[in-house]
Amino acid sequence: MNNSDILSDPELRRFGNQISLPQVGMEGQEKLKKAKVVVIGAGGLGTIVLQYLAAIGVGHLGIIDYGLVEESNIQRQILYGGNDLGKLKTIISKQNLQNLFPTVNFEIINIQLTSGNIERILGQFEFIVDATNNDACHDIINNACGSLKLPWVYGSITGFEGQVAVFDLNKGSSYINLQALSLKTNNGIKGGTALSYGFIGNIMAFEVFKFVIGNDKSLHNKYLAVDLLTYQFSVKSII
Repeated sequence: MNNSDILSDPELRRFGNQISLPQVGMEGQEKLKKAKVVVIGAGGLGTIVLQYLAAIGVGHLGIIDYGLVEESNIQRQILYGGNDLGKLKTIISKQNLQNLFPTVNFEIINIQLTSGNIERILGQFEFIVDATNNDACHDIINNACGSLKLPWVYGSITGFEGQVAVFDLNKGSSYINLQALSLKTNNGIKGGTALSYGFIGNIMAFEVFKFVIGNDKSLHNKYLAVDLLTYQFSVKSII
């Protein structure tokens, strides 16, 4: 018998193993179902984050991108294939994800975010994922999330170094803290291997998962840096 007013019988079967975890339970799974999360950037990081947020049962996922699939994308942006060249990333992402996760409501937003439109677009969501790997985008996302009082997760790949942080201006942290502490790597070498994007994208998705279910072990107001060649991890406060 279904003892949830929010989850369907197919969802209970699909997420049964996850629900059985004491850290999640029925309450946590229902929180995931009700969550409204948007991923900005459907590239190397974004395609990883989207897959795993759908896989854990986030009920409403926004996908923001305005780019077309190019041949150079396919090696690291693993939702796309050769038949997708020249097509909008948002549309292909939704099509491929919907086949695997039919219970998720995917919302595609084919637009370039600017300081003039970002607050209107992000205001309909509850948690923001910055998967742009772009310094200028980090700045406008930080400003918008600060104004809207929305928590957001930042991720970046710089060569073989990965960075993840979770910001919440309501609790005293923002991207400006990261910059002020000179913790953000900015040596001009953006990008990395498909393995790098996969590793950091998984951490970003896990941080959304922990935040939504209310787990207090998240990187909330902390900054994680990892050297992917040596597996040296560093976690620092950004308040």
